[in-house]
Amino acid sequence: AGIKYLIFGAVASAIMLFGISLFYGLSHSLDFSSREFAEKVALNPTGPVQIISFMVLGGFLFKIAAAPFHHWVPDVYESTSTPVISFLSFAPKAAGFIFISRMVAADFTNLNAILALVILLSLVVGNFAALWQNDFKRLLGYSGIAQSGFILTGLITGNNSDVYGTFFYLVAYLPITIGSFFLADFIRKKARTLDIPSMARLGKKYPLLALNALIILISLVGLPPTIGFLAKLVVFSSLADAASVSPGYLLYGLLIFGLFNAAIALYYYLRPAYMMIMRDPAEKGAGFSYDLLITLVLSYFSFTLIYLFLKPDFISEWVSGVF
Repeated sequence: AGIKYLIFGAVASAIMLFGISLFYGLSHSLDFSSREFAEKVALNPTGPVQIISFMVLGGFLFKIAAAPFHHWVPDVYESTSTPVISFLSFAPKAAGFIFISRMVAADFTNLNAILALVILLSLVVGNFAALWQNDFKRLLGYSGIAQSGFILTGLITGNNSDVYGTFFYLVAYLPITIGSFFLADFIRKKARTLDIPSMARLGKKYPLLALNALIILISLVGLPPTIGFLAKLVVFSSLADAASVSPGYLLYGLLIFGLFNAAIALYYYLRPAYMMIMRDPAEKGAGFSYDLLITLVLSYFSFTLIYLFLKPDFISEWVSGVF
């Protein structure tokens, strides 16, 4: 996993740096937000500028785990400890989305086509690959690819559009993703494995663990009453606004495809909870057990996800003030 991360990271960085060098050759500037940069880039054909833009974005698409720069994700997620992977699954993504949003806001070229392609690839790869996973951490890895696709939909631009949806989703994603990796850690502790079919005995033996798992997983799906629902609602609303003022049907198609993929995610996200709660326990006669640490930690995340759904003003005001 470490070698894969190193090799793909080096390749993505090389592609990004080569794209930056080409932009410097076109504009003699690295300040992509300046008027001089935009004017000199505009003198060139749109096709090459779009290709160079995709190359520059390559290094940051690697950081946010978006397709086609996603191949390192499942192995790294599966192999890494919970504290480290909780950091890797959020902090680099936050930095990557901030840069991509600034590149979109610079408006030296229309990046909607590139973003739409990346969103489509990320949703397809993340959601459809997750359908076949039996290891819970690998499932979270592929779901992270799909989540990056959903977050990117907030960067699709139209008249008077902004990046509010992306950063609302990103801030809401923090407690969801940390809670999901703590959940994986506690499942491994109790089941001695992260194999999803082997979770059948956990629900009856540890009902509070199963209840908290259900809340965290429905937040990943994007169902009420969790903050995951509001996060998806905001980015899809942003995409619908952009589609209403854009010519053609590309963005409407992307909106429908995104909603379809959100429905697909219901199966693989709720499968672990179904195994815990509905399936017969593998060990007959296993009685009720109580673990105070698991209950407190997971209940904290579950309460946070529900509370933020009921009181989203904190995230909304913070995102509006910062971004």
